[in-house]
Amino acid sequence: MIKIFSKSYSTNKTIKIYSLKPFTKNQNHLIGNKANSLLKLFRYGFDIPDSLILDFAFFTYFKKSNKIPSELIYKILKENLTNKLAVRSSCSLEDSYNESYAGSFKTQLNVSNKYSEVEKAIEQCYQSLLDFQMNKRSNERAHHQNSHACMGIIIQSMITPKISGILFTCPSVNPDENHYQVEYCFGYGDQLTGSYLSGNSITLDKKTGKLVQQRGNISISEKDKDCLWKLSKKLEGQFDFPQDAEFVISNEDNKIFFIQSRPITAFNYTPEYIIKKENEKLKKIFVKGINSYGISPILSASNISEFFSIAVPLGYSIFKYIFTGTNSEIGAYNIGRSELGYKTITSEEQTQLFLTIGDKARTNLQIHSLVYCLQGIVKEFYLKNFVNDYLKSINNDPTKGNYPQFVVYIQNPSKEDCNSKFKKDGLEIYRVYSKFIKNILDYKIPSIIKSIPEVLRKNDNYYKNDITDYNNKINKNNNEFFIKDKNGFLLISKELDLTQLIDKYYELLTYLRNFLGVKYVIIARIAFLSSYIVKDKLVKLFRTFPDKLFNIKDKIHIDNSMFQINQYFNILLANENCPKEFECPNEINYLNNIKTDPLDLKELRQIFGHLGSLEISQPRLAELEDEILLKLIKDKKIDPNENLNLGANWLSRFKKQFKKLGLNSSEEFKDFFSWVHYAKVFMTLRETMKFELLKIIYLIKIIVKEIADRKNLGDLIYFLEYDEIEHCISHTNKFRLLAMKRKAYFNGCRNVEVDKVIMNDKASNIRIKNLTIDRSDGIYKPVLGTTIYHGEAEGICLTVRNTYEYYHKLIKYREDGITNIIGVFSGMEPAYFNLKEFKGIITEHGGYLAHAATIARENNIPYITNINIEKFQDGQYIVFDTLNNQIIYRQ
Repeated sequence: MIKIFSKSYSTNKTIKIYSLKPFTKNQNHLIGNKANSLLKLFRYGFDIPDSLILDFAFFTYFKKSNKIPSELIYKILKENLTNKLAVRSSCSLEDSYNESYAGSFKTQLNVSNKYSEVEKAIEQCYQSLLDFQMNKRSNERAHHQNSHACMGIIIQSMITPKISGILFTCPSVNPDENHYQVEYCFGYGDQLTGSYLSGNSITLDKKTGKLVQQRGNISISEKDKDCLWKLSKKLEGQFDFPQDAEFVISNEDNKIFFIQSRPITAFNYTPEYIIKKENEKLKKIFVKGINSYGISPILSASNISEFFSIAVPLGYSIFKYIFTGTNSEIGAYNIGRSELGYKTITSEEQTQLFLTIGDKARTNLQIHSLVYCLQGIVKEFYLKNFVNDYLKSINNDPTKGNYPQFVVYIQNPSKEDCNSKFKKDGLEIYRVYSKFIKNILDYKIPSIIKSIPEVLRKNDNYYKNDITDYNNKINKNNNEFFIKDKNGFLLISKELDLTQLIDKYYELLTYLRNFLGVKYVIIARIAFLSSYIVKDKLVKLFRTFPDKLFNIKDKIHIDNSMFQINQYFNILLANENCPKEFECPNEINYLNNIKTDPLDLKELRQIFGHLGSLEISQPRLAELEDEILLKLIKDKKIDPNENLNLGANWLSRFKKQFKKLGLNSSEEFKDFFSWVHYAKVFMTLRETMKFELLKIIYLIKIIVKEIADRKNLGDLIYFLEYDEIEHCISHTNKFRLLAMKRKAYFNGCRNVEVDKVIMNDKASNIRIKNLTIDRSDGIYKPVLGTTIYHGEAEGICLTVRNTYEYYHKLIKYREDGITNIIGVFSGMEPAYFNLKEFKGIITEHGGYLAHAATIARENNIPYITNINIEKFQDGQYIVFDTLNNQIIYRQ
């Protein structure tokens, strides 16, 4: 039996809804997600306790009058429920796809079926939401939704349980595995969900129902196991998303009742699983490289990691789409390099150019080297004589793989170098390179420089074309796309539908791949090439004239002096002029020259709002809160000219000696100062073009955020790939699940470390991070437990055994300015809100499916359980060693 009660404001009476017709559609906007799931369970034929549901109207009435209608209590008492009741919250916030709010609101068991007890239990459920709304920190957690939250109530006949449990239709840990998870205990389930018991667990194979793993000393009958397996399959089939369901096995008739079911909101992966999967990925890459090119590839973090400190799928896949294309579409790398005179690589090669190992971006240097192959050199010859030698040199010195464009690539060899390295082919190779460099210097560079003003104008117009200032909006038929509000924030016009958003999203991606990305590739390549040539010539000058040009009397071996060469290079570029129209707006100059006080943040956002990395998931200036932005500005406000005249005296002497020695007329050095000038121009242009790229990527991010808001995806959208955005609109929950798993995987990658340069002959390219503790400030002792959620955490212990302690101690810690708090709990009471702000969680008991585990997974908080908390005192310093299942505390 299940019935809904509603408060009618027209008749001021309680209305009982008997008909099941309203149950055929979601009622979560009237009764909350938990109650709505109960209706689904009932409709799908699962056994549930006899239940009454109170809709949101009663909560609204309670807020206004501070009382429960007596008519409602009398109607509940007449409903023939058992002598003992369970009164459960069904808040509009909890049990959503994004966040469970596990344990945040009141649930009371064994409530006497009497007027005063039922009334009190309902009031306490309502009060738990009002207390939550009053709390500032929880307000931050739920943002604006919190103030509009409502509370429904579920009142159920109390089932006397032989066994209570939690069932996950998808493993909470390593969710790619094909299992159902069940945790259970004797008696009531609040001991299990509240981490007062560690419980017992079984893992069942999804296909066969066979027992995969069992933990604990409470046995479950084969009949119950089989029944739980069948019910799990049914849950998985009926709900469109993996479920976290609470059940009881009745003591009277051994019947399995479901109390509630909600979407699983978070997963996690163990470091061992991550290492296994990443090594499998590496093995395939190495085998493929050897089969294709006869030598194992090398993977380097190189300078791509500056754009992607963490290679979140959406931003990284957009980057790859722009620059390396797809199997059917050529990327900007291929287009730009071929325009300069390099050979194109195959479509398969371009998609394999950039990879991820762990959560970091990697460049496949084997393929990367191929993009330097010139048109006049046969690929097989290049592989044998360039790539093979190139990879061997990195094998001998892995640091050369970090920035290979300056260290390893053959870019402008001398005649002697070519004859020495390529023997009979030396002269032909020298001819090809000389012709290429001359073409770059005489034709390509002047042509590119001439075209740059038009490129910058075109991109600026393209960027501004769809942006309408809010104050200039004329009417709704203006087809505005991006609207700049009065504070300089970009918003999407609400008149646009999802199809229009997707069309604009792909239009911007195509523009970047076909036009702006190509220009960026060309400019960046010439910036690095010209810089390399300048440094190469500096090295030769340093070797030949150390005293005359560099005022160095002692002979210094050149291999030990690259740092000095870089210094001279920087001096040369710092004192070289660059056309002002080629430079992007300088935020530091702007900050130094701004006259307004206080600082005009609105103007700053409007000019530099798009600034950030190429990683689309990272915040940009326009998205930062005022106080964060002001701090960032304060930290950045420096003198941009402090290094401009560094070594000017040396440079003046260098130029005089250069002329005196007649080097400007020699074949080797005649174009030296031309290359210096172009290195300055193109290094400046490289930053300018990145600035222009970020303007368009900023527009893409605004669209992505709008899609995420409309489909209730939040930051999960950043864990989809660029071409999945379109499909997630019609299959939201399928892609939500995919994104949740990817997010968990990326969080799991933080517990492993990966070599910056990865080579096949290294057995441990990937390994679990080692914990290092500075033991100089005291004696540290370990306490063993069970890791539920991995991660790094350290901080000050706050021990809690009841609600009173929790409130008063947490307030005191806040007053004392302690922010790195480690919560040590005997169990997790529903009143323990704000758990998100803890750096780590320790409980005396617990399991993978308890509320504490859900909170830890959702908020990325390291969690260890089965710890004897008597050993801990407030104020102790604690370090989490989750990899070794232990807490280390300072005595």
